[in-house]
Amino acid sequence: MPHKHNGARRHHIGKMKFKVTNWPEYEAGLRRRGSL
Repeated sequence: MPHKHNGARRHHIGKMKFKVTNWPEYEAGLRRRGSL
């Protein structure tokens, strides 16, 4: 589960720029983490 630990930390960046302009890239990141 170390991967999830890193994901939670990376999520901070996503929360900062909540209004994502490049959704495809954002979704790709989520998919890579397995959130979508």
